[in-house]
Parts: sequence; structure tokens; C-alpha cells
Amino acid sequence: MQQRNARGIAQVRTLLLIVAMTMIAGCQGLNPFAAAETIEQQAFAVEASYNIALQTAVDLVADPAVPQSAKDRILATEKQASEVVETLADATDEYLRARALFEAGMSNEQKLTLVANNLEQWILRAESAIGRLSTVIKDVGD
Repeated sequence: MQQRNARGIAQVRTLLLIVAMTMIAGCQGLNPFAAAETIEQQAFAVEASYNIALQTAVDLVADPAVPQSAKDRILATEKQASEVVETLADATDEYLRARALFEAGMSNEQKLTLVANNLEQWILRAESAIGRLSTVIKDVGD
């Protein structure tokens, strides 16, 4: 009975993650991706979606009703996503520094464009990694 209740809690958590991700992806008024006007705002929105997925992953790994094989899949996928998101954060910082230098007249547009392109690539990589993590979480919660 206790395992069945714990499993139900895990399913509710997964459902909440799906609802949150759907709201982020589908609701114009609450969609930080759609509201993002700058590349750094896009990066921050991606990091926010990662934090939602990460919290759900942590909860599932801590749940005794979740099989160890599922926990191992979550942990492996989360590790990959974390590495990408950490690099995204570094790329965001680099972009913010490059933009400040450009705005201060201490750098050129070519350098800023190069750093912005790098940030765009890390945003795409992070979105992909977070998507994989969300899929594993959904699979475990089903």
C-alpha cells in the first residue's frame, strides 16, 4: 500500500512537470521563451526550465517507490543536462561581459557577434538536453 501511494505521488509530480513545461511552451502570457526579448533572457528562460525539471528529477530519485534502474537513468540524463546548463551559464556570463565591453566602446561588433552566436548554440544544446531529461522523467512517472 505504501509503495502504491509513493508511486501515485511520483505520478503526480510527473504530471506537474508536464503541466509546467506545457505552460512554459504553450501559454503566451506565462511563456518566458516568448517573453524573452534578448538572447540573455532566452538563456535565463532555458535555465529556469532546467530548474523545474531538476527539482522533479531530485524528487523522483529520492522516492523509494521508484526502481533503481529508473533512478540510474534519471541521474545519468540529469548529469548530462547539468553539464550543458552549466556551460550555458558560462556562455551567458561571457556574453554579458562582451556586451558591456561593446557598449563601453572597448570591443567591436564582430567579437560581440561571435560570443552571441556561441550563446545561441548553447541555448539550443541546453534545450535539447532538458528535453531528454523531461522525457526520462515522464517515462519514469508513467
